[in-house]
Amino acid sequence: ALTRLGQLDESLELLHHVYEREVSMHGENDTRTLKTKDQIAVVHYEKKEFTKAFEIWEEVEAGWRHVLGDAHPDTIRVRNRIADCKAKLFELRARDGRRQGRHWPKLNALGIVLTLVSVLVCHFLMER
Repeated sequence: ALTRLGQLDESLELLHHVYEREVSMHGENDTRTLKTKDQIAVVHYEKKEFTKAFEIWEEVEAGWRHVLGDAHPDTIRVRNRIADCKAKLFELRARDGRRQGRHWPKLNALGIVLTLVSVLVCHFLMER
C-alpha cells in the first residue's frame, strides 16, 4: 500500500524488516520470504534503481527455480521482470552513450527484443 501511495522509502524500510523476520523464521527459500524479496525489488524498480532491482530479482528467480521449478508461473513472472529490468538498463546506457556522443542502437534493440521474447514465453507457458 505504501508503494502505491509513493512512499517508497517507508515501504522499503518496512519490507526489509519483514524480510529479515521471514528469513529468521522460515529461511531464505521459503515462498513467503521470496515474495517479500520480490516486493523489495519492485520498490527498487519504482525508485528507478534498476541495477539493485535486477540483482534482487536474479536471486528471487534462483529461489523460485529451486523451490517451484522452471515452468512455474512465479518463476516465469520474475524472469519477465528481469528482462524488463535489462531493457531499462540497456535504454539508460544507450541514452548515456548518446549524451557522450556514442550510439548504442544494437544494445537498445537487444533490450527490447529480450523483453518481447520474455513476455511471449511467459504467455505461452501460462497457457499450457
